[in-house]
Amino acid sequence: MKKFLTSLVLAALGTTTLFGASVKALKPENRSVVAPLTTMQRMVNTLSMEQLEILWKDKIFMHRVNACPNASLPQGVEFKWEYSSKCPLAFKVLLADNAELSDAWTYDEEDTGFTLHNLIPGKTYFWKVVAVKEDGEVDAESKVSSFTVENLLPRVIYAPEVKNFRDLGGMKAMGGRAIPFGKLYRSGSLNANSEDGKAAGEAYLTEEGQDVMANELQIKTELDLRWEREAGKEVGSLLGADVNYINIPAKLYGAMFTSSGQENYAKLFQLFAKAENYPIAFHCIAGADRTGCLAFLLEAVLGCSADDIRRDYIFSSFYSARYFSAIDVLIAGMDAYSTAAEDTLQNKAERYLIRSGVAPEDILAFQKIILGEDLVPSPTVEAALKINALKAQFPGKSSLELVEASPVKGTMLQCGKEYAFAPPAWFRNPVVFVGADGKGDFLCEIDNTTQDVCYGRFQGEDLTAERYFLLNALTKEAFLTANGNIAWKTEELLDEPIPLPAATQMLLVLQPAGEALPEGYAKKVLEVQDDKFLMASSAKPAPVIDGVLDDEMWMDRAPFSLCAIDGTPVKDNHAMLYLGTDPRHTMLYMAVKVEDDSFNAQERPRDGECWADDEVEFFISGVGDVAYYQLVFNRVGSWLDGKGQDVHFSLNDVVAKTGEVEGGWVLEVALPMEQLQLTNVIELNVCTTNVPSGIQRNLGPTGGVYHTREALKPILLK
Repeated sequence: MKKFLTSLVLAALGTTTLFGASVKALKPENRSVVAPLTTMQRMVNTLSMEQLEILWKDKIFMHRVNACPNASLPQGVEFKWEYSSKCPLAFKVLLADNAELSDAWTYDEEDTGFTLHNLIPGKTYFWKVVAVKEDGEVDAESKVSSFTVENLLPRVIYAPEVKNFRDLGGMKAMGGRAIPFGKLYRSGSLNANSEDGKAAGEAYLTEEGQDVMANELQIKTELDLRWEREAGKEVGSLLGADVNYINIPAKLYGAMFTSSGQENYAKLFQLFAKAENYPIAFHCIAGADRTGCLAFLLEAVLGCSADDIRRDYIFSSFYSARYFSAIDVLIAGMDAYSTAAEDTLQNKAERYLIRSGVAPEDILAFQKIILGEDLVPSPTVEAALKINALKAQFPGKSSLELVEASPVKGTMLQCGKEYAFAPPAWFRNPVVFVGADGKGDFLCEIDNTTQDVCYGRFQGEDLTAERYFLLNALTKEAFLTANGNIAWKTEELLDEPIPLPAATQMLLVLQPAGEALPEGYAKKVLEVQDDKFLMASSAKPAPVIDGVLDDEMWMDRAPFSLCAIDGTPVKDNHAMLYLGTDPRHTMLYMAVKVEDDSFNAQERPRDGECWADDEVEFFISGVGDVAYYQLVFNRVGSWLDGKGQDVHFSLNDVVAKTGEVEGGWVLEVALPMEQLQLTNVIELNVCTTNVPSGIQRNLGPTGGVYHTREALKPILLK
């Protein structure tokens, strides 16, 4: 089948049906809706996320999804017609997006049918068939018919021998806009890898496939994410000399969030900020992992929803099985760039790129290339542009630093060792930039991406003036001292803890104090107060671990309320946490009461799947420690433990008991802390899940990803 674009074909062929012969269009039927995807592929966009998540855990189902060698290919749209004469003829099928068939695509066919691929979802097409004699004279032509392509995503691309090939177009993005079709493509590799059985570099791409990619899709840039040893010594694009071939080996999954991963994705992203590179096709080997990670980042920066991104990711299962757990690791990883409940995945992804060294101008350029030049910048990009303009006024280096501080000071005994108790620790340093203007002013950029207020104090030898104004250049606020003064003594800046509000960007300017505040600045009180922290008291006798909350230790203090996974208070289905310790602070006693009147749990072996039942999970670590421990107990007392996500690790001498109470259930636990090998003050998070409702509660907000290290809260042992 050969196709070409022409606006002259109608004039050449004529527009009337001749006597003696007739041709009738059969498929697609006039005004019908056609489905280019297979039934299984359509399912991904028609089922709810809950249904998909269940199916994608079914091993038998997953085997059937990708068992067929060509499961990742679309079925296409079938065209059929009938011709009344038996004379040997050729047929020309004209296809356009208008009823006049102007600028129509023409397909030369010898039979009375063919399958057409790569049509645009949601678009209406018009077509007719022209029968042509051997001498080129028109013998008959059909009436013009129309059909609409089913508006389901993704647009799966057919190019022979190219697997897992699809268009990112159609996904809903920022500002209510949609990613246009024909800009961004993802696929499996176009040639054999050095690790394949085939000769390294041997092309999978057929001549027809090359024609589809280079001529029909008009791809200008092929981005190869494979490592050099995998790329089959490819040095140019198989699509032709006019296509720009770029090989940048990509990191994947958790490695994205390392410093080298950030550098890697900053380099990759630069390609997408240049309009001359489009359309871009990017691939690795299977087009699933490295390709999936890059697609995730691009889609997130464009404002696509987490669920739409998850659907797009697991669609690769039609070539090679991929699971929700992998894409959820990426989504959870973005919480490092904000844990505020109101923040979007787009906001986090933009911050990720900015922290990786990508200029906000480049982020905006990419968004405008894809979504339109009139696109309004997001609040994150707009703030970053403003910050960069201000930072440019402070190009000088400075010895000034903002270091961790806390209004709470003291020591605490824990397992025979004394620790300084000064929560909260900086799990991530909020200081992004410090600079000087050479005139005595200093600027410090703060980005506290967590949901906890943290504290800092200045240090350094550059503060030579007696008094300074402390200004937030972003909000035009002048912070007052603890005594209500507008000017800070130098020793106050060096000694006093300054609160850095949760989920807030600040641009602090230290300016030698004059007679009056700079014009346009309003006074702002800095509220420095003792942090609210967890307390485990040893004032009462150790509880009896029997699943009954009648011990003095539990009665002595009000319990801590667990919140919803986004950090908001709950009105029903409450879960309450009780804490206690022994006088030597070697034991941690914990009790949880869960409101849940639907019993769903069963006896399971040690380290069995007790997380599949009504359950409570504890996550324990030391302030600043990377390693953490997990304990999971179900409603009947079956339990598992592990270090991080390694369930082969076991804790000893843990005592636990569950009990049923009116409207719910109770769990009591006695945990010896000495075996935890903590190097600092103990931290804790507690999470619960009710089955089958899926209701989740947590002490520190996790967004539903319980293994969120920063959600742990320090405990004061008294």
